[in-house]
Amino acid sequence: MCFVSLGRTFNEFKVGEKMQFPLVTITEASVMSWAGLGGDFNPLHVNEEYAKTTYLGEKVGGKVPHGQFIASLAVTPVGQLLYGTVIAFLEMSFRFIRPFGIGDTLYVEVEVVEKRRTARYRGGT
Repeated sequence: MCFVSLGRTFNEFKVGEKMQFPLVTITEASVMSWAGLGGDFNPLHVNEEYAKTTYLGEKVGGKVPHGQFIASLAVTPVGQLLYGTVIAFLEMSFRFIRPFGIGDTLYVEVEVVEKRRTARYRGGT
């Protein structure tokens, strides 16, 4: 596991390599802002008392941040990792192993699972 710098090229990535990025601590303000941006006011995300009555809310002690919000935060370091070296972002998948709560800090791990050289992209995918 290593912490990485910005803007790596195709040749600098190694299959099997894992990179870890510390991100942000989830705040009430960021969750409520996301609800406003996305228009998702599901009470699980925005109503403390309701959230505490749900399975996920019980696990985290209150509001549960939106999965898409967490996913959008996870994309941030990938964009920095590829800054200035890529044409397009092709694919990403997520696996949430437990719910997030207000006050939790998100860390992202990226793994290079495959590389393919292509002349079309002057490097590869």
